[in-house]
Amino acid sequence: MKNSPILFFTVLLALCALCFVKAGQAQTIELKNLSLDNLGNTLQLHFGFTPDEFQEFDELLKDGVPLRLNCQASLLRVFTFWPDRLVSQEAMSFELKANTLSQEYILHDLTAERSMKNKELEPLLRSNLSELVLNLGDWKSFVQGKKYALEFDVSLQRNDVPIWLKDALFFWSGYILKKKKYRMIFTY
Repeated sequence: MKNSPILFFTVLLALCALCFVKAGQAQTIELKNLSLDNLGNTLQLHFGFTPDEFQEFDELLKDGVPLRLNCQASLLRVFTFWPDRLVSQEAMSFELKANTLSQEYILHDLTAERSMKNKELEPLLRSNLSELVLNLGDWKSFVQGKKYALEFDVSLQRNDVPIWLKDALFFWSGYILKKKKYRMIFTY
């Protein structure tokens, strides 16, 4: 009976650890087809998202909560003994919301300032987010034999949280639903 409290706390800690692992897994967003390409002497980053990434947030959308997808790519020149130097940086953002009156999903490309609509979420996302491209600069500006790093940040967050609440509760990341940072090092 003396080991009973120790066993109880051990099981409780194991369950808490499992919950944190599950929560950590739910906080990442996965890309498909992440690649760098030289097209017309321009370095391009190709990537896309699957509709499955957004299906779990369908209830939030139907409740009127807009979601914002932010993507930022940074190309850095890697040095051994000095800090990395920024070569170029590009970003794109999308806002996803549901119109309950028309029963449509609306995807607004904030970078290109265009909107797409569809009655179903999956076809809207598949046709607009499955193949995206960011231009990262002129290919001729790269020095042959040197190391470069591509850092790519992706986050999906609630777009209905007031800015004063984000600033006041800086430790609370409840408005960030998913986020992921990718880093790829390559030698030209």
